[in-house]
Amino acid sequence: MNLNNTQGWTLSGLIKDSKHWRMVTGAYIESPSVDASKITSITINMRTYGGSDYKTIEFSMAGKKIGELSASSNSLKDYTWKPSTSMTGVGAIRFSSNTNTTEFGPAFSSITIETTGGSTATTTTYTYSRYITSCQGTSDIDFVELPTQVCNKIISNGQLLIEYNGVYYNTLGQQVQ
Repeated sequence: MNLNNTQGWTLSGLIKDSKHWRMVTGAYIESPSVDASKITSITINMRTYGGSDYKTIEFSMAGKKIGELSASSNSLKDYTWKPSTSMTGVGAIRFSSNTNTTEFGPAFSSITIETTGGSTATTTTYTYSRYITSCQGTSDIDFVELPTQVCNKIISNGQLLIEYNGVYYNTLGQQVQ
């Protein structure tokens, strides 16, 4: 999974900028179903964003934490986790952060779940291409799949104005009058 394709993944509340996604309060991403016993590693290309307090992405299956990765730099780098014990179960892996802000959190550009089947290893990588929005209080929009720039207008913080079903939003998903 990287910034160009989300097929099979479930996303909520992430903020996208030109190089990565940011995990803010309540944000998460879930993988397609995975057989936990076949996971050989999870690699996240990530960085700190907003200071060293915002550096850790945790991952869990069926509500039980299975691991975490922490960035040590404000530059994107690969961090890899390998299971230390045998795991069981089949299901989605949820990636989230314990950040408590609406703008800062660990940032990442890709997640790779490597699994093994018999004697061959396979890598499943999924990528992002959608603008994910939180749209506080709006239940009818979780993401804007094809954002439309309106009149080449740039609004605060360099964000573009987008239109969805006749309502205008900034690229963080906040409704704009």
